[in-house]
Amino acid sequence: MVFRNQDMYIPLPYTIKDESSIDNDMVFSIRDGVRFTSWNLTITGDNGSVQYGPFKYSKERINPAPLMRGLQKGTFNARIDLVMQNGERVTENLAFTLTKKGDSKNASRYLMLFDYNKSDAIKTYETKIRNEITPGMRVGNTVIIHGHTDIIGNEAANLTLSQERADEAKRIVDDELGKNNRSITVQAIGTGQTNMQYTFDNAQPEGRMYNRNVFVEIIE
Repeated sequence: MVFRNQDMYIPLPYTIKDESSIDNDMVFSIRDGVRFTSWNLTITGDNGSVQYGPFKYSKERINPAPLMRGLQKGTFNARIDLVMQNGERVTENLAFTLTKKGDSKNASRYLMLFDYNKSDAIKTYETKIRNEITPGMRVGNTVIIHGHTDIIGNEAANLTLSQERADEAKRIVDDELGKNNRSITVQAIGTGQTNMQYTFDNAQPEGRMYNRNVFVEIIE
């Protein structure tokens, strides 16, 4: 879109109440050496059952917000159904408990968009990262940078591309923090084309454009 009024290009800050920070994600993984082709996850609790998958990789992140909706504490069972390379089906069950922390945290999130199939486009945001985003980071904050892609192309390549996007942004943040003698741990997570809580609908070109992104999340 092209606007005559240049004010239309100014980023608009907004505030939302959101319990779904990526640092609250559960990580499920299949141990090394297990020869599988795919696996599914079914988690059952007080709010019913939620199904995830099928997954092709050994590690996946799960957003627990739907499981904990309306609950302060919940007990759950995770059923993992694996399809082995020899065609055999294996099922394992895992019981676990989730508890919401009583203290709420504020978070600032910054969204940066990429051109199709590009990871080095983060360089166009370098000035913004150095001059606007990094100065807002304080010692004691949790900083998580996570990259996403749209669903076009190879799934494995998209996972690699999303990690490259997150790593490039992290490199700039770490460099700027070092120049200012601030020691803050920064994580970089590539989620590929996974349908995370911060992704948009891939059905339309606009949604796919917004999914080619990196989120910088600063949690107080």
